[in-house]
Amino acid sequence: MKTPILETERLLLRPFQKEDAKAVFEGWESDPDVARYMFWTSHNNIEKTRQWLAFEMEQIEKDDWYRFALVLRETNELIGTALIYYEEEVDCWEIGYNLGKKYWGMGYTTEAVKCIIDFEIEQLNISQI
Repeated sequence: MKTPILETERLLLRPFQKEDAKAVFEGWESDPDVARYMFWTSHNNIEKTRQWLAFEMEQIEKDDWYRFALVLRETNELIGTALIYYEEEVDCWEIGYNLGKKYWGMGYTTEAVKCIIDFEIEQLNISQI
């Protein structure tokens, strides 16, 4: 199933586009605080972000990888990302997310993840994450 567009009260969850590179780089990928507990390091140049986006855009049609750009509905500002994917190594689905530091503590991640879990249950028929 192609990565769909989902909506919450405050957010639009959509597939990434190559035009998102600057917003992604400036919003969270270049911030070491966002990457602090991740398995990746922050991007030190926008080319790394473009390469990451190219990879993510190749996954849009897959049935085991759903990466969403988190966009504020009110302003159309890209503020972060969330992902649900199947991890073969541990035979389960996992959820991940990153949010620009400016938006921490406002409930956006909770709102997005609840929406993704609903999608997972209702559309993908997955019962465990």
